Amino acid sequence: MHKISALDDLKADCVRRGLWREEGNHIRRGPFPPPVPEVSLRELSVQEDGDGHTYLKIEPLHAQSLVYETGDSDPTSASSPVPTPTRFEAVGLRYRFLAFDPADMVRVSAVKEWTAKLRLKYQLHHRGSHHEVELLALPKANGVTIRYSTDGSSPTSAGAATYDGPFRVPANCRVVCAMAVSSAYDLNSETLRITIPQQGPAARHPIDPGLPARWNQQTKLDDAGAVWDFIQRLASATGVRAHDISLTAESSDGQQNVDYSGALDGGYDADAARAVAEKLQEIVKDGSLRMTAGALSFPNGQALLEWLLATNQPFSVAKVSQ
Repeated sequence: MHKISALDDLKADCVRRGLWREEGNHIRRGPFPPPVPEVSLRELSVQEDGDGHTYLKIEPLHAQSLVYETGDSDPTSASSPVPTPTRFEAVGLRYRFLAFDPADMVRVSAVKEWTAKLRLKYQLHHRGSHHEVELLALPKANGVTIRYSTDGSSPTSAGAATYDGPFRVPANCRVVCAMAVSSAYDLNSETLRITIPQQGPAARHPIDPGLPARWNQQTKLDDAGAVWDFIQRLASATGVRAHDISLTAESSDGQQNVDYSGALDGGYDADAARAVAEKLQEIVKDGSLRMTAGALSFPNGQALLEWLLATNQPFSVAKVSQ
């Protein structure tokens, strides 16, 4: 007797191997025309120090050649080849990539665009009788300016100033608002709010315990025990999420390793981080597990303070954004 599921098994196997294709309720048998070329792009890492550049992995799919242009120029087959596709250092603000088949110039991909994310860092200096603010826009690239205000108004308002170096904070200032801007590409960073410590009766904690807070300090976990302790702490802390995470599982003999990196807009809660870690350990058994998180977000400033206390980390207002 024939196995009852034989036809279904044959169908599933042929679809998996690309010999057949499902089109609605019908099955289409090959051969099929070659797939349309496309560009696959993934962010590998972002420098938090130095020039703040982003490293990209760019792959031409169903094509052999990969070229690019900077800015808003459309790439063509005559454009510059991507020098290091597996780890391309993006020093500019915008790139456009194109994949094509040099043996058949009709087979060209759609243009794949990548745009940098502007970020702001700051240092707040106490100079005895006054405070001084130093700002830095990342990535360091031509055409990026910083706008700021010292009266709590939007840094894009008409009364805002253009940053040209460290500045003295006015005596009556409670908050400095700043934003990095690139008018050429219509880009801007998130608004950075720097709370200025007050003296005397007006003095208070430098962060608002009731507002959502982000801890912009990399968390580096170098062994499986530390990774799982961190995930457990995420699970027990309501509303805390990890951002810009990367995990690496490596076999004990060093012959196998699997990397994962993710930058979900909403971050990773304990369940999401656990699912990734378990999957990596399932693939690479009996080895090490490492993890980094670029930042942590908290439902409020009080939750951040409690986290720092529980993890024995020193507080730094320069690493907090609200």
